[in-house]
Amino acid sequence: MNNGIQADMNNKKPHARRHSGLLAASIALATSAGAAQATTLNFDDLALFAFIPQGYGDRATGTAADAFVYGEGEGYTPNVVVEYTTTNTPTPFNVWDGYGDLSRALGHNQFSVLGDLVLRPDAGFRVVLHSFDLGAFQGNYTNSRVLVLDLDGTPLFDTGVFTALLAPAGAGPGHYTFPDNGPVSSGNGLRIVVTEFGDLGLDNISFSQTPVPVPATLPLFASALAGIAALRRRRRPD
Repeated sequence: MNNGIQADMNNKKPHARRHSGLLAASIALATSAGAAQATTLNFDDLALFAFIPQGYGDRATGTAADAFVYGEGEGYTPNVVVEYTTTNTPTPFNVWDGYGDLSRALGHNQFSVLGDLVLRPDAGFRVVLHSFDLGAFQGNYTNSRVLVLDLDGTPLFDTGVFTALLAPAGAGPGHYTFPDNGPVSSGNGLRIVVTEFGDLGLDNISFSQTPVPVPATLPLFASALAGIAALRRRRRPD
């Protein structure tokens, strides 16, 4: 992955590193007016500490698809494939508790793992990322950063470097919800980058798909071509 972010891999320690710091991140889930369903990756049906299957989240057509169970939200995604990548370790992601108040989140059994999750739509579709939750593993972590990039490299959301808190609201373990600039979308695909997987975990990743709109002039152009062809047929001598 070429996103200019570097992270060192550390073995998981018996207790989390604790640091002071504060980040205001209270973000509401953005939903459309008539939305009834969405693909939401909540990892609840996967066993604790199990590695994340590469097929988890692919082409979801309902709450139960391909032996996996998903949440509901913004419309299912039969034309979106999900990819999971760890950059500085060959060990894949696995399911963990302990990330704030999140249950069975996408995490890692090492600290400071640079990783990403890609939402890749088929040609003719856009993928829309509505929200995802981020929790800190039993402590506070400086030098945390979360980005959402278009697959062409364009940044669409960036927390900047911040201290991820176990209790963002100040009263017991909690979590952050991103992105705070509203849903983001792309016809190329989206990449969620976390510089400190293991320290941080993701959950409740909610996304949908929309067809790429046909330009308004295209039907008129096609109709004009059909009319010209019909006129030529009428004028053709016997």
